Amino acid sequence: MVEKLFNFPSELVLIIDRTQWQDTNILMISLAWKKRALPINWKILTHKGASNLAEQKAVIRPVLKLLKGQKIILTADREFHSIFLSHWLKKYQKQDVFFVLRQKKSMMIKRGKKYSKISELKVNIGETKLLLNQKITKRK
Repeated sequence: MVEKLFNFPSELVLIIDRTQWQDTNILMISLAWKKRALPINWKILTHKGASNLAEQKAVIRPVLKLLKGQKIILTADREFHSIFLSHWLKKYQKQDVFFVLRQKKSMMIKRGKKYSKISELKVNIGETKLLLNQKITKRK
């Protein structure tokens, strides 16, 4: 039904984000569609500040189930940098679900045989650095 309504492209981009609006803290997952973000699922959090892994799974899981069979790219800002979230999302790769999670500059990544901070990468102003399939489990 959803497919017929939207006539989806070959891959869908989903965005997970959280916003604090006055006293309301909302965690949501949206579909990027024609330069807009269309909310698909959300949860009103009972606390201020960042969401936790259980809350993130509760918002993401039903959407992945709804869109099963579609190629999905889930994007998130650095609030969602959790290694545990990335391990959980990795379980969905067989279902064509991929993810891009922005990382904090203090995160340690493996480059060759050694780890270094993301902040140590040489990136010029206005430039973007995309690191694919990085091991990011070590922290300093």
